[in-house]
Amino acid sequence: MKDKHFNLGNKDFPSMVHQICSYVCNSKCPNCPFTETNSDARKRYMDKNALFVSPEIFKKTADECGKHRSIMRVTGGGETLLCPCIDDLIEYAVNAGAKVGIITNGSLLTPLRSARFIDAGVDNIEISVDAGDRETYSIVRHGLDWDRLLFNIENLIKYRDMNKADTKVYVSVINQKPIDKKIQEIVDFWNSRVDYTMVRKYLTFGILDENMSGDRVPFQAEESPCPWPFERMVVDTDGDIILCGHEQISRFTEWGNIMDKSLESVWQGEQMCELRKNMLTNFDALPYCKKCDDRRFKSWEYNYSKVLREAGVRKHDTS
Repeated sequence: MKDKHFNLGNKDFPSMVHQICSYVCNSKCPNCPFTETNSDARKRYMDKNALFVSPEIFKKTADECGKHRSIMRVTGGGETLLCPCIDDLIEYAVNAGAKVGIITNGSLLTPLRSARFIDAGVDNIEISVDAGDRETYSIVRHGLDWDRLLFNIENLIKYRDMNKADTKVYVSVINQKPIDKKIQEIVDFWNSRVDYTMVRKYLTFGILDENMSGDRVPFQAEESPCPWPFERMVVDTDGDIILCGHEQISRFTEWGNIMDKSLESVWQGEQMCELRKNMLTNFDALPYCKKCDDRRFKSWEYNYSKVLREAGVRKHDTS
């Protein structure tokens, strides 16, 4: 094993655990692999009564992340804040010691919620915006309200600053065809309002049209290892431990369920160690990873940690 592929502290436990909380959404984004016109993933989760994470599963993840002081990324294959009792669960995770990051489309980030999250000590809040003007927003975030988004984000920042809280607030933008000529304009628009604007690569998840990407320049060579098994794990709404976001669309590995085994045991286990070894030396042993076109667009450098570092600098820059 080449230890250089682990960030400090990653050998015993992942630096980040994605907890999938919701497969229900109030938008129909064309770039989303879970939108009903793109896949039947949401129907499959509905059929097994797993549209939302249960409190028991969420708390088990939070307890493990808290024990290791790891990042718990509260996210979904839909809108995170639609999950029942999610406000209480997020507070639980913070109190358990996890470094909590929330991903939301911002539509339900009401003043009351913003205050709860800020007061609880949430580490960071990411709002998926994908646009910097009303017209474009109506296309890439179909069904959501531009004015509501601006109000919610302005209020969030105002409350954060008024209370001198440490929560970082940033937005993300997927570089896709409807906006590929407007990226700098979008970045400039949001950088004047939040701590950072992250431009993401368009991912196909094996099912979307790569021609809809606004930027197909890869971060790394085809034979390069994927950062995910060296940094992250995913816990699905049903408690299943999965390798990466692609497995929300189509399962191709088996790791067990968090209610039956710990994330720590899976992370340090023989199966995961063997996968990492093959990721570095023998892609033929990993047919599902070998054929993943999105692996080229995962970066060891332009990642979550970098975003949080730069957002922190921007947040405290008073010049």
